[in-house]
Amino acid sequence: MTFKELDFFYHLCENPHVVKISQKLGMSQSAISLAIKSLETELGEPLFDRVGKKLVLNERGKAFYEKTNESFLKLQEAKSLFQKEKAVGKIQCACSKTIGGYVMPSIFYEFIQQYPKIVLEKSLSNSKTILENIKEGKLDIGFVENEFEEKELIKEEICTDELIIVSSDTSLKKSYYIDTLLKKPWILRESGSGTKEVFLSALGNLAKDVHVKMEFQDFEEA
Repeated sequence: MTFKELDFFYHLCENPHVVKISQKLGMSQSAISLAIKSLETELGEPLFDRVGKKLVLNERGKAFYEKTNESFLKLQEAKSLFQKEKAVGKIQCACSKTIGGYVMPSIFYEFIQQYPKIVLEKSLSNSKTILENIKEGKLDIGFVENEFEEKELIKEEICTDELIIVSSDTSLKKSYYIDTLLKKPWILRESGSGTKEVFLSALGNLAKDVHVKMEFQDFEEA
């Protein structure tokens, strides 16, 4: 039993002329007749009496109409809702703290302007936690800085960025080889942070020589 079969049935209940219904719906008469025949076969009972070119609702058809009409109207209402408002519902998303604080606010603003019927629930976390929550089905989408190899997740690059070293040491020059700075005290993000992972990955074998003095979940805390 399909929505289309039921749709044809209710149209014929209102107007028994197959020709007129076919013109109204833009369907062939044979398609409508076959759909009604399929519905009757599934129910095991004829719903109409064939009188000339008309399909007249019989007692079984009237009983079926009374039992299903209210439910069908609700189905039509639901179908109409999704046709008019294709983007509805709620999206659970999370951003790593750097992206969530500096990159995504303007993007989220444009999104909710374009899709006002969608409720966007956003949270901030580190990249490791976001990936774990997506795999567990707790999130629909996540935004992280780092690369990852989880094959069960779909990933797409949306932008690029660069890391800049900031220091309060006024004696430092503007240009250094990175290995000459590794013994100085560093303040980094916490373990699980995508920013930290990208930085250490870029250092390669030199990462083990970084003198980490402090770690923060947010650099604003520093």
